[in-house]
Amino acid sequence: MSQRSKVKIQESISFLEKRYSKSKKQREKLKIQSLILHIKDPNKRQSDIAAHLCIGHATLSRWYKQYQEEGFEEFIKEKRTGNNPSVVSSELHNALEKKLSDSSDPFQGYTDAVLYVRENYDQDIHYQTIRSYMRRHFGCKLKVPRKSHYKQDQEAVESFKKNRTDI
Repeated sequence: MSQRSKVKIQESISFLEKRYSKSKKQREKLKIQSLILHIKDPNKRQSDIAAHLCIGHATLSRWYKQYQEEGFEEFIKEKRTGNNPSVVSSELHNALEKKLSDSSDPFQGYTDAVLYVRENYDQDIHYQTIRSYMRRHFGCKLKVPRKSHYKQDQEAVESFKKNRTDI
């Protein structure tokens, strides 16, 4: 059976309702609302409050513990981080762009790009990271034509292309 909340809330209900109305983030609103519900009915069980907010009981317990240890301002702060910084620096970005536009010595594939970065910039970046970065930023698809058979007659190929009517 769930226990009753033993958390002591120092903020007034009017202060919490003002902060709730000003808040734009959903998670922050949920945290403030949990405190409001606790103040309105201090005998209510944590599981009932959690069910009302559509969150887990363990989450609510963790929130109350955090509120008691760190205070209100730290409690509502979002500690999760967003985008991670790119592995590819601007210098490396420019070098890859220059190498891709160079028609005399192009990359033969993404593995060639990984080796290029490893040799020239001493960075060990995974194949998939380089591939997705180059596709996202440069829109490139490093396609290599199929190899022709070593016994293939070039004159026969040229005459075939000239005589085709469906092209």
